[in-house]
Amino acid sequence: MLAKVLVVDDEKGVRDLLQSFLNTTGYQVIKASSGEEAIELAKSESPNAILLDVKMPGIDGVETCRRLR
Repeated sequence: MLAKVLVVDDEKGVRDLLQSFLNTTGYQVIKASSGEEAIELAKSESPNAILLDVKMPGIDGVETCRRLR
């Protein structure tokens, strides 16, 4: 079973780059483009790790992290 990583960034290029790297190293990747989406995916997918951008519009990374805890 592959470890699941949630990648959260408002920039598509960053999400895609991280997904490409993580897939080649054996991780399953789930992507979110906002803090709100990340919270929902974290609840439904139960990832093993979350890579979270700090500066995002709406709910920023710090607030997203606080809500996920």
